[in-house]
Amino acid sequence: MKKIISILIFLACFTMIGKAQEALTHNLYTANPYLINPAAAGDVCGPNIFLDAYNQWTGFSNAPKVYTFGIHSPIFNNMGLGLMIYDDQRSVLQHVTGQLSYSYNVKFKENVGLAFGINLGFVRNTIYMNGITPVDPTDPAYMDAFNYNQTDFTAGAGLLFHYYDFKFHFSLPQMIEHGSNFEAQYNILGLYDFNLNNQFTLTPSVLVRAFPANVMQTDINAKLDWNKTFWIQLGIRTDKSFLGSVGVNWGILSVSYSYQYVTNDVNIFSANTNEIMVALKFCKEKSQPVVETPKVDPNKEKVNIVANMVDQKSKDPVAGKIVLKQNDKVVYTGTSDSKGVVSIYAEPAVYNVEVTSKGYLPVNEDLDLSKNAKGSKYTYELKPMIKLEKGLVFKFASVNFETAKDILLPESKHILDLVSQIFLDYPKIVCEVAGHTDNVGDDQMNLTLSQKRAVAVVNYLKSKGVKDEQMKAKGYGKTKPIVANDTPENRLQNRRVEFTVLEF
Repeated sequence: MKKIISILIFLACFTMIGKAQEALTHNLYTANPYLINPAAAGDVCGPNIFLDAYNQWTGFSNAPKVYTFGIHSPIFNNMGLGLMIYDDQRSVLQHVTGQLSYSYNVKFKENVGLAFGINLGFVRNTIYMNGITPVDPTDPAYMDAFNYNQTDFTAGAGLLFHYYDFKFHFSLPQMIEHGSNFEAQYNILGLYDFNLNNQFTLTPSVLVRAFPANVMQTDINAKLDWNKTFWIQLGIRTDKSFLGSVGVNWGILSVSYSYQYVTNDVNIFSANTNEIMVALKFCKEKSQPVVETPKVDPNKEKVNIVANMVDQKSKDPVAGKIVLKQNDKVVYTGTSDSKGVVSIYAEPAVYNVEVTSKGYLPVNEDLDLSKNAKGSKYTYELKPMIKLEKGLVFKFASVNFETAKDILLPESKHILDLVSQIFLDYPKIVCEVAGHTDNVGDDQMNLTLSQKRAVAVVNYLKSKGVKDEQMKAKGYGKTKPIVANDTPENRLQNRRVEFTVLEF
């Protein structure tokens, strides 16, 4: 008699534990929140069908096993439907539960909303008495155990609040069960997606579960997802458990696995656990209303600059590169077409124009568009391109020095950088670099200054990689004016550095 009573008391306690662990029968709730919250029914992009096998207390005979089949899907724009059937086997006890779920989502704005969910169904409780060998089959306590076999009505409810990358779940899985009082059992789950980059997402989560008799558990997890193809999750539970889960997605097929390792003494509440879930996820593309976006011309408020790059002598088109700068910042880089034409759109402003083409002298000058109207067209009279050849003599107005010194001004160095590229492109070219002055001052001093300035240019070009044998520095002082030294403007022209191509 005592043995029978002890067995029945154990079964009664087991049943209480079974109810308390109703929400504990899944560890893959982050992979499929519908397992613990009816409000998550339809919180997917299309129909979702899954099978889940949960094996608790690994290594124990007659250990609890739960097999779950479920399907849920969004319907219309703000509702979801679901069905879940699970078979909970605990030694001689069996709970078969079937639930229909309905959710309704209130959308406050894009990516912000609140979903309400309920589930209604049945639970069939069964004791397989052939698994018990009574000392006295006529004992009333043994006979009363047969009354355990019954089918009850069950109902639950839940909430799901989502705010951009954050989701909050609250659910009462056994809010009502026919023949019993209100079950003080609930789940609280919070998750947040951190998008680390285009491929990796980190999702920390916290789950708090409370059961009758003031039993409470907390899970803390961190999930790393790669490109929505593979994920891994690690966590801890307050019953001194470690949780590890992985998942892989192949198209519509998804496979997830979870293992729970318990470090405390094994008891009837916890032990090492395996869970595997296979799911088919069908995603429906949401139809978006076609909105005609008015076409905006990005160049409407700009000036259209049209320039021709042509050879100075032949007038043939030249293929070259043109760079537009504003305050040393590049605002446009382009090349001429087959006809040597360049079309540029730029804001009305003052620009520096740099034109280069292999085999030709570089062009560097200013372009003032500050007074041009927005949306207007401006034909830019670009200087013709001068072809490199033996005997060519050329100079640049922007190569200047400090007054009465051989120190190059900073603005001179950019054009000299372009000249250095000519020497690098043509290793056999040899040029005379000649310094010239006006007729103001002592003749010998002017001759010395012109030589020093020619040497300063040569030294700068050498610092850019030009070979010494490609250049010959020569100072001429005032002896070779190009215009009469009768006005300040003419004297400015005579103060120059001139290049003469000796070999090409």
